[in-house]
Amino acid sequence: MTAFWFVGFADGPADVGELRLYEHSATRRCLALDGEGRAYRYHPTHASYSPMAVHDALIATLR
Repeated sequence: MTAFWFVGFADGPADVGELRLYEHSATRRCLALDGEGRAYRYHPTHASYSPMAVHDALIATLR
């Protein structure tokens, strides 16, 4: 079973605004989505998010 739960909000790119963060129940990895359902990757060295394909975001979250 794949389960995600909402864990909070994060500041996304300036042209996107607020992102919604969801954590996977088994991997504990986070999925970041904007209000339109587009996915974003977090870059810790820059403390910023950039767009990515939803499919790739789901695969990364499940690994």
